[in-house]
Amino acid sequence: VVGTVKASNGIPGSTTLTIEKANPNISITLSRAIFRKKVDNNDTLVLLKNKEVKDAFDVTLDGITDKDNKYIVKILLTDELKNLDNLQVIYVDNDGYVSSYNTYVDGEYLVFETTHFSTYYVLGNKETNLKPLNKILIALFISLLIFSVYLYFKIKHKDLNEIVVGLVCITVFGSLFININSFVFLIVMLCLDILLLVLGIILYKKERMIEREESNE
Repeated sequence: VVGTVKASNGIPGSTTLTIEKANPNISITLSRAIFRKKVDNNDTLVLLKNKEVKDAFDVTLDGITDKDNKYIVKILLTDELKNLDNLQVIYVDNDGYVSSYNTYVDGEYLVFETTHFSTYYVLGNKETNLKPLNKILIALFISLLIFSVYLYFKIKHKDLNEIVVGLVCITVFGSLFININSFVFLIVMLCLDILLLVLGIILYKKERMIEREESNE
């Protein structure tokens, strides 16, 4: 990754700057930080709620002796980052606390100021357009909801109705979180819907068989 660094007190000529791509998958860590408010200030908390991690970089500068120096780091923007507005650099320490840095774009570079070097994450605006697969899952959610309501009013069976109510609740709950654009989450919710539906149908058929046997006797 192309980048540069400048320091307020200057940088010795023997130092070597290295910037490498890092793993940006820290959604669970950031979710915990939001829930426990493990942030340096309220502005950072707002950023975490309204943005998502788009990229990550490991920034190292070998040969540093001045620990109190302030460094201005410039990282060449990737094609994805160029298409985003209001980029923000954050740092997550070993305890899960999140700090945000003054960030801006200078030409083709993302610029921020820091006093140390580590892994930095770049936040960008959350995607608002749902993926095609998510649209299909939404359609399945709606279909299951309609079918569940139909079963509830069509089949007057106490145990089955309780299962159908659970099915409706899960469907509604899943629909509320569609905007998180998480394919895995929607798949899990859909599987729970189908499982409850299958259990309900099996239970209904079993009860009908018992009723028929009793009537034959």
